[in-house]
Amino acid sequence: MSSMALTRILVPTDFSDASAAALKYALPLADVFGAELHVLHVLDVAAAQYFAAEMAMVPTPAIEAEAHARADAELAALLTRDEVARYRARLITVRGAPFASIVSYAREANIDLIVMGTHG
Repeated sequence: MSSMALTRILVPTDFSDASAAALKYALPLADVFGAELHVLHVLDVAAAQYFAAEMAMVPTPAIEAEAHARADAELAALLTRDEVARYRARLITVRGAPFASIVSYAREANIDLIVMGTHG
C-alpha cells in the first residue's frame, strides 16, 4: 500500500462563507502533509456585462485594475503573515472563467488536491 503525499493544495476562493470554510479545512491538511497552500481568486470579468437588451457595460482597464487590487487585498486578509510563511502560501488573482481558470492553474502548478467550498 502506498502512502498519499500532498505537496501542493489549492483553495479557490470567491470570498464567500463556503470558501472561508474550505480554507479553514485546508489549513490542517497542509499542516499534516507539510504542503504548500495556493489560494486562488478568479476575476470573472466578462468583456461586456449586459443589464438589458439595449444597455451594456464594457469594463475599462481602470475598472479591471481596481477589481484586481481589491481582490489582492481580500486575499491578503485571508491569512496572517505567519500563516503565509508557515504554509509557503501563494495568493493568486487571475482573470477568466472560474471553472477553466481553476483547472488550468491546478495543472500548471502541479496541484495535488483542490479544497473547494460549495453552496447549498
